[in-house]
Amino acid sequence: MVPEKININKAYSIYCGIAEYQEVKLDQMMASGFQEWISAIPDSVDFLNKNDLNQYYYPPFVESMLPSLGSETECNGGYDCYTEIRRFRKRIEKDYTIASDDKEFIFRIEYLDVFTFPDNLMVFSFRTSFPDPDPDSISSANYYLRGYYEVKELTEIKELLKPIIGAEPEIIGNKLKLFNYIEHEPADAEMVNNMLYDIGTCSPIGSAQGVIPDFQPSEVYFKNLIRNNSIEVFKTWKVLCLFDSFTVVLNKPPHHHEIWEYSYFSLIYVHTIYVKYFLYRLNNKFHKQNKYKLEGLVEEFNQFDHIYNLNSISHNFLPQKLYDQLRCSLEIEEEMQIMRNNLDIANQRAYKKRNVRLSRILSFIAFLTIITTILDGSVYINKVVFETNINYVFATSILSGVIIIFLIIYYKLYVKQ
Repeated sequence: MVPEKININKAYSIYCGIAEYQEVKLDQMMASGFQEWISAIPDSVDFLNKNDLNQYYYPPFVESMLPSLGSETECNGGYDCYTEIRRFRKRIEKDYTIASDDKEFIFRIEYLDVFTFPDNLMVFSFRTSFPDPDPDSISSANYYLRGYYEVKELTEIKELLKPIIGAEPEIIGNKLKLFNYIEHEPADAEMVNNMLYDIGTCSPIGSAQGVIPDFQPSEVYFKNLIRNNSIEVFKTWKVLCLFDSFTVVLNKPPHHHEIWEYSYFSLIYVHTIYVKYFLYRLNNKFHKQNKYKLEGLVEEFNQFDHIYNLNSISHNFLPQKLYDQLRCSLEIEEEMQIMRNNLDIANQRAYKKRNVRLSRILSFIAFLTIITTILDGSVYINKVVFETNINYVFATSILSGVIIIFLIIYYKLYVKQ
């Protein structure tokens, strides 16, 4: 049985990863052929300017992604006025051929983008296009480049990233997120949903139809996935947004096709990937670094929460809808709640520790009060019974020495902790 296929007119895929970078290496990127991103994008992308961006997006969102194109207001107390947020592009323009099921497919790696963020985190992405696009070539390339093995076609990208990261970049398997853009001939809704599923899940073409039984999803799972993870606002396009992929299919070329890459991907998708990984890394810090100062952890989270955890980003409904669906698919709210729970637990532990220390100090003060009372009683007894201070002086000297030794031991074992 041969799967039904939709004719595709244009397609590209953007593979996206995240890593920690060395700030001292960024200036060396220019010598490797990287350019400032805003000057390297096509001239047809005419909406990435201050006026247009601030008409569509709220200023805090623009400032957090493209500070140079944000509002005229001063930075609002975060990340050294966003100086760590920079963008670079390196053109590659190389064709590669892969074989799959006795067929050969050609794809081109066009360029590598690097987006740097605070705390030495960066999102990197590389775009692939298809000179002769069809569902099989897109599916095969996605499956191949996200495979669990060494991909020789990515050697150049690894070599470009290695000096920036300072180590071998991990760009294999499901560590790469995927952004698919497909323009196709008109087709019925069932065929569109099948293609969305196959390409969005990196499954062989025909899996959703049952042509490949081993990869066919259950009817319940398929319906729930399409219902809960798709966006269909206009009749001309549909989006499937999953944890590790974002796929848009269009049956008519849009007026501004660049908006999907240079607005929805480069701004919204990159933003949500950074937010997801930052929270993941911060939660790991909480669990792994026992000596990590609580005050520093709270400050780091609060600063991030203020700058990047935005509930609303756009004046328009469509960017906001895409943003909300991405946060849902990437489970960002769940990650935020885990972080807040971790901070609550840490605060409770710190509160209990302070209470224990206070209780010990109060106990010590009570002990001193008892000793003082005993000494005062000794003075009185010596004067009344013995009518002399000899026994008192001797007893006081011995008792004072014992008290001093006790104070030293108590301080070192309890109060200092």
